[in-house]
Amino acid sequence: MTNVEVELAGATIPADRLVLVSLISANRDEREFPDPDRFDIHRPSNPQLAFTTGIHYCLGAHLARLEAKIALNAILDRYTDLTFTGMQWYESYSLCNPKRLTFEVRRP
Repeated sequence: MTNVEVELAGATIPADRLVLVSLISANRDEREFPDPDRFDIHRPSNPQLAFTTGIHYCLGAHLARLEAKIALNAILDRYTDLTFTGMQWYESYSLCNPKRLTFEVRRP
């Protein structure tokens, strides 16, 4: 809640208003990435906000990275050719991640 009227980035927020700070588009910022909605595992500059740092560091970050590494290695060991064909996003104001990634695959 704002205690007094505040100006932020050119917008006036009246006193006694609830303010929601959201980072849902931070890793898809069009000012940072040329094609922010395109899935690109090789994106060169990606200062991730998903797991953050400091006192708010996600306790499950190491486990999530290990699970992703194991899953990706299993997929890459199993299939010789993967072609990314699409992505669906969750429709939400509080969640910003893919709901479904689709690929065409070929086994060895």
